[in-house]
This record gives sequence, C-alpha cells and structure tokens, in this order.
Amino acid sequence: MSAELHRYSIYFTGEVDRGEFSLCLGDYCTGPLPWNASSETVANAVNLLGGRVASHGGGPLPKPISIETEAGDLTADEAHSLSADMGAYFCGATITVMVASE
Repeated sequence: MSAELHRYSIYFTGEVDRGEFSLCLGDYCTGPLPWNASSETVANAVNLLGGRVASHGGGPLPKPISIETEAGDLTADEAHSLSADMGAYFCGATITVMVASE
C-alpha cells in the first residue's frame, strides 16, 4: 500500500528578479530561500521543517516548483499545511503556495 501524498505548487505572483522568502509549517519557518531556488533546495528546506518530501520537480524559481509530501507530515488544514512567509521581500511581488487538489 502506498502512502497518501499531498501535492504543493510553489510559485510567485508578479515579476521577481531578486529577493528571498521562507516557507512555514505552523509556527516554524525555513531560513531565507533565494528567489531562484531549485526544487531540491526547496525540498531540503521542507524536510528540515519535518515534512518528508517524496518527490519534487520543476523550477528553478521563478518557474513553478512542485513537491509531494507524505500525508502524515503536512496536511491541508491550516495549522499543518505548508505556507509562505508573507514577510518576504521581492520588490512588490508576492509568493503563493497552493495545495493542489486531487
């Protein structure tokens, strides 16, 4: 039996050519990630938050990145879902993290 996976798509809204952002799980956030991070960099950061990344691809940012995590770690409810630190600095752009529907 395979584990249930949660799919996330990480992408920017607006034009981005510099800056940093963080991803958060509840009260815990990654350190600063560069605006042009690879999917491997994002996956490693999510793993450090306690999420077990099963697969990742796409990118590097600002091209969209997708990651899949095992269901026991990150869920779709607000307290346990991956989100973006809205304090990121992008000179007017924002980051959005979407939970893809099955």
